Amino acid sequence: IAQLPDIPVIAQDVGLGQGEIIEVLVPFGSSYAYRHISNVEQKSWKIAAIYRAGQLLLPKPTLMIRPNDILLVVGQPQILKDLYKAIKVEQGQFPSPFGKNIVHIIDMKITSYHESIKEIERSIYLHKRLASTFLFIKIINPNTYDIVHYSRKIDLDNVHMEIVYHPVNLKDDLANEIKNYNPGLIVVNQKIFAKKKFRKALHRTKKPILKLGSKSIFTLDKSAVVLSDNPNFENISSSIFDLSSQLQLKVNLYNIDPEEARQNTVIEYFENLANIYSKELKLHHNKNNPIRMLQDVDDFLQFVPFEEKVVNASLLDILFPNVDKLYYLLDEYNQIFIPVL
Repeated sequence: IAQLPDIPVIAQDVGLGQGEIIEVLVPFGSSYAYRHISNVEQKSWKIAAIYRAGQLLLPKPTLMIRPNDILLVVGQPQILKDLYKAIKVEQGQFPSPFGKNIVHIIDMKITSYHESIKEIERSIYLHKRLASTFLFIKIINPNTYDIVHYSRKIDLDNVHMEIVYHPVNLKDDLANEIKNYNPGLIVVNQKIFAKKKFRKALHRTKKPILKLGSKSIFTLDKSAVVLSDNPNFENISSSIFDLSSQLQLKVNLYNIDPEEARQNTVIEYFENLANIYSKELKLHHNKNNPIRMLQDVDDFLQFVPFEEKVVNASLLDILFPNVDKLYYLLDEYNQIFIPVL
């Protein structure tokens, strides 16, 4: 049984023998490959040992997991079953592992009919390019019957459009509105994301959020990642490459502090992932203002770790610059906020 593919090897005569100790082979393309132990969040489970090329390696924070490593992990059996599946998932599956579907929320209280149509066209375009199963478009607070006529023209089997006629408080009802859709990506416009109360509600979903800007999404040709002192870029880097590969975007790293050792470690990880995906990785080493640099660039999708400091960002932050919190200075561009789990 141990030789069968996709079957976890469980220790039978050690401990309880109930699946609390298992072995997992890390495949090429796994989101766990080329990650340092210190950047793998281990809640209710631990990597006890790594077997590599017939050798036993004891885990330490700086040790990097590599393809074909065998991880010996310890934890609650049910948690380890889910972990096994997560490690085995190959890339090119976004919006997995966050979910299977895309949910696009349009609030016509703050979005005109013509703006809504443009948004719908963008989300359908993305759905066709990504590995999502269904696209659910939810129109809340409709203010014109024209949107009903338009919805009837959409004739795609895996695109469902729902118009909610009863009043919806997005701040309070967001979780209920999406809980049955298994979203791996939530799409909103910049007007929704600009409101702090909505950002808080979106942050609580623990899902990636695509914020549509005024720039075109049909001509995207590059991803933009502005490295800062944030230690969580390695955690979201596999999602960056996965989505960039599906959208055929060149990955661009803007390193504003080339002397920072932590950033050099992240760059090393990005370079390893670039080799896995056969993706071009362009590094921009410059101490100039990265926001100003990007304002001179077009057709990019910016990736930002979706953390509490992003939720609480305000205009006052410009006095105490933090790259992640200044995302709103690029508000006209399309940006995707990846939760740090």
